[in-house]
Amino acid sequence: MVLRQTVDSRIARIFLGFAVFGFVGTLVCGLGWFISQSSEILSINDLTKEDRQRLVEEFFDVSGKRYAPSWFAPSVGYTLLRGQKVTAWSDTFTSNEIGYRTGPVEKPADVFRIVFVGDSWTYGMGVREQESFPKRLEELANRHGGYGQKIETWSLALPGYNTMNQVSGLEVFFDRIEPDAVVFCPTRNDNDSGLYVLPNGSVRRPTGVLRDGFGADHSLTYTYRFLDSFPYLDRWNQAFGALAKAEHWLGERGVPVIFFFVAYWEPEFIHRNMSDAGCRSPYVIAPNEMASGKWKGPPPWFHGTPETYDLYARMVYAALAETLDWTPIDTTQDELQASYFENVPSGDWTKESLAATRRWWSQIPNHYRAHQGVNKSQCAGPMDCPTGLMGRATTVLILRRDGSDRVRIRVRRVEDMAGLYPVRLTATIPDEGGSTLATAIVLRDGPVVTDFELTLPESIAPGSVIEVQIRADRAALASDVLALRSVYIERIEQY
Repeated sequence: MVLRQTVDSRIARIFLGFAVFGFVGTLVCGLGWFISQSSEILSINDLTKEDRQRLVEEFFDVSGKRYAPSWFAPSVGYTLLRGQKVTAWSDTFTSNEIGYRTGPVEKPADVFRIVFVGDSWTYGMGVREQESFPKRLEELANRHGGYGQKIETWSLALPGYNTMNQVSGLEVFFDRIEPDAVVFCPTRNDNDSGLYVLPNGSVRRPTGVLRDGFGADHSLTYTYRFLDSFPYLDRWNQAFGALAKAEHWLGERGVPVIFFFVAYWEPEFIHRNMSDAGCRSPYVIAPNEMASGKWKGPPPWFHGTPETYDLYARMVYAALAETLDWTPIDTTQDELQASYFENVPSGDWTKESLAATRRWWSQIPNHYRAHQGVNKSQCAGPMDCPTGLMGRATTVLILRRDGSDRVRIRVRRVEDMAGLYPVRLTATIPDEGGSTLATAIVLRDGPVVTDFELTLPESIAPGSVIEVQIRADRAALASDVLALRSVYIERIEQY
């Protein structure tokens, strides 16, 4: 099929990564849980072999088995366990036969099925299924739609899904779920790396070298949003490109599409990416107020409330009424109004997007210094941000300083892991106008601290975000910390 991704030898590496890092991740999570139950601060070395085994067994019991890896289509990532009773995210339900919190796969002959594609916001994390906005839309449409058929909404969404998981899931299950219309529901973290399934049926992000759906060789999670760095924007280019291909593919099959941008977005950023990708379907942008205040759900999920999703449903209904010629409803008296766009409005959206989003990342420091009040949001890749301890690869964000032309990186050997060295480090700063690269060798018997420099790409303007990527050719586990380690990044400075 048009959207199907090529499956090659990378699947074998993915499976191997699942096995190795899944087991390590399980033990790390288990240790954290065990410590939280004790009044003492413990190290893994304080536990006997029997205690360590019991720790893992108890963690499996308390964490709950709910996910299954999608071995049949790795690009989907995972589903829920199929046909199982699941208690999770403030709800108890039975997953359907392909592993989602939604109705049966088989579509009755008299049903018009609208498939919602998204992540935890579309899923309705923190509310019951009937309170999620796809289900609220179903009730609204059957009261007012006037379409002549029963309307059924179907949710192809799970917490942790990114755009690549979502689009792949739609493509893989399309022939079985038979959508009559599709609503894509992007959120602002849908360009983050995907998750993988641990042996106990929970999920986490990879901490080692495992290529993600956007082509990165290590996991990336951006707490700072709407950056102007090349790697970040390229990931969104890929995400919107995948949505545009899906839109075209659905159009060839006569399936109408709308986009509903939920949670918190900058409209200019959406216009830019919709325009660049060539998306042609109508889109709706929910007001940002609905991601905070009374509209924001309680901890630990911090998603929408039932009232949030009621209003989301009315916003989606109004857009679908335009597309499907349903009976319109009056939304003028609703407390908040969505922004509806039949197509991308005219404007220099690259320029306007940068102006609108700068406040999101202008406070990033122009350096990284471990142990000195580090802002954890600087560390987009897997590492212990406060101490600088990294495994095989990571990414650190800094803001380009006016007048600087190079970056100096200082790393420190991990003293109790002498057998690991020598380690070859490669630092890169990728940019559309040309990337730079530098290498260094951390020796077993050499200096404890190693400095090396790389040139800043001229195309990165002062005040823009720099993504410093650092990779080690090897890493190892230590006896006291069940995570890969290679070196400590002590500082990253500009000169």
